[in-house]
Amino acid sequence: MVVLVPLMAQLPRVLDLEAQRGAMKKLDFLVGKWAGEACLLRGPTELVELLQTEEAQYKLDGLIMVIEGVGRTKPDGQPLLLAFGIISYDDES
Repeated sequence: MVVLVPLMAQLPRVLDLEAQRGAMKKLDFLVGKWAGEACLLRGPTELVELLQTEEAQYKLDGLIMVIEGVGRTKPDGQPLLLAFGIISYDDES
């Protein structure tokens, strides 16, 4: 015997894209290419000096921001620190 149980389908939530874009605009000050010196502490005593670059830009028509960072060692320019971040706004919460 097979028993069929009806599933309660939940309609997908309608996203407020304009609210998301508006909230993300508050991060305009981050957009651009940045560069400078940084220090990284490896262990209790080893200090490594880096040349750090960061680039922040909007994607998906302003709905997300991506930030990519690269830290290169000063003596030889070898990449030591690689970072990638994604920022978005949740209009529901």
